[in-house]
Amino acid sequence: MTTAGRLSSGLCSVTFRQLDPAQVVMAAVAAGLDGIEWGADVHVPAGDLAAAAAAARVTTDGGLRVASYGSYLFADEASRAAIGPVLDTAEALGTDLIRVWCPFGVEPSAPRPERDAVADVLAEWPPPRRGGASRSTSSSMAAP
Repeated sequence: MTTAGRLSSGLCSVTFRQLDPAQVVMAAVAAGLDGIEWGADVHVPAGDLAAAAAAARVTTDGGLRVASYGSYLFADEASRAAIGPVLDTAEALGTDLIRVWCPFGVEPSAPRPERDAVADVLAEWPPPRRGGASRSTSSSMAAP
């Protein structure tokens, strides 16, 4: 991800689970970072639009940007029902990037058909919402 043609820096809020969002922002500002990936596990649970709006506000008030939404959504058929709240939350955060996870066992060295199956699931997920979230960035997924 870039900002004005340069690589931008940031942190994942999950690194600071014990801090509230304002403290996470203060840590990022003190470190001279550009943005924050807000995590779904503690700070911005999927579907908690009030928490998402508050995190977005404290982030921009601190002079930072929301870099992405760190969901704990797996790129598999079982997660289909959870996509809506994740997209809603990313939209409330004002980000167009969502981190999703490959199913356990699908590593970069997995056979091509297993990796293709993950890509097929992602391709079937709903399209982005008005100015909101794009599909995803995917952890543990290697390029073909």
